Amino acid sequence: MVAELGEVVTLRSWEYDADAGAFSLTLTADYPSAIKITDTGAVMEAITAGDGAATVEIPSRGYTVEERTTVEFDAVEFDGAAALTVASTRGTVLIRTDSVSAGKPAIPYDTAGLMVGSAAVGTGYYSYRRGRAKLEEEDTADVERVA
Repeated sequence: MVAELGEVVTLRSWEYDADAGAFSLTLTADYPSAIKITDTGAVMEAITAGDGAATVEIPSRGYTVEERTTVEFDAVEFDGAAALTVASTRGTVLIRTDSVSAGKPAIPYDTAGLMVGSAAVGTGYYSYRRGRAKLEEEDTADVERVA
């Protein structure tokens, strides 16, 4: 799979070895260019773990891509998948082995359903009252003639 990280750096291919827990990336560059690789699986793990505010160190490393460069990067698995973000000064690409669940929803589904239902009932009631008020208004318009 080819992905361009701007005009200079190109990700030519990637593989993930589940047994080793590592990615192997092959990149090319028109001239020596800097990239940064961040373990996105570690980011997801940090986001969903624990409660409250926290400061978490996320594995990331910088590399210089020459004409053709192969990079090995150990990755943290999250929810059975691993992911990396590869960035140059001109672009970013996400590499993932599978989609993952982001953990528990922000609010419980029953609460969300209750909120949506309440909003629908409130909107219906407001529409009914507004429509009824319009019907009860005079049918003739007040128009002033100016000569």
